[in-house]
Amino acid sequence: MKESHTRKDMVLAIDIGNTHVSMAMMRGNKSFGVRFVSSQLSATRLKKDVRLEITRLERQKFFYSRVLICSVVPMLTSIVCAVVKQTGASVSVVGQDVLVPIRNSYHVPGQVGMDRLVISYAAKYFYGCPCAVIDFGTALTVDIISRQGAYEGGLIVPGLRLAADSLAEHTALLPRIGDFTVPRAIIGRDTHNSIMIGLVWGYRSMIEGLIRRLRKRLRSDDLKIIATGGHADLLQYQQSPVDTVDKNLIFKGLSLLSRK
Repeated sequence: MKESHTRKDMVLAIDIGNTHVSMAMMRGNKSFGVRFVSSQLSATRLKKDVRLEITRLERQKFFYSRVLICSVVPMLTSIVCAVVKQTGASVSVVGQDVLVPIRNSYHVPGQVGMDRLVISYAAKYFYGCPCAVIDFGTALTVDIISRQGAYEGGLIVPGLRLAADSLAEHTALLPRIGDFTVPRAIIGRDTHNSIMIGLVWGYRSMIEGLIRRLRKRLRSDDLKIIATGGHADLLQYQQSPVDTVDKNLIFKGLSLLSRK
């Protein structure tokens, strides 16, 4: 029998990204029914699909009284908000209605994406400081939280999917890569495997090198490394520098903010 949930103890957490609008019902730090809708849809189709996924969650008796939205796509924020408000729940947008309670050391604090602040706040709360959060999404970001708990900044590179699509779009003969898998070899014997090996092990090696440099620069051998995002599973391998893979970190951060 399914566990019952009352309306007052659930939060619908929504993360609007460049690739997906993802949503999950949260009760405390536990997520239920994670759903995804493509961010590349037309406004009409996006409204329809977001409403559909929310309805599916409601049919599973996941009742909620509050919705918290984090967005890095301003054009989609108002669209999703309009759909969610039809549920009758209280709706808040991070950065507008809710501030992330973390000291921001960026020279221009407003340039930091709200998602980066939310996952940094969640990592600080759940895993302690100092730490670095690797968000393996559309863009790959690495964010640093100091021993004192401040957001220090980070770095941004194209994500794995962007890199793969760029190869296909800007070359005449290289194929488009579908789902990413971990190659067994380190030397490719055909074009598809050569690209897969180059991307997966290239990104792994880049992350290993960045973490070494960060630890040396920060003089912090105890720097905790947390990975999240759609391709975070690729960072789980023998001798990986990543301490924890938490793919629900953004949802945990939003749930935490709703309680604050």
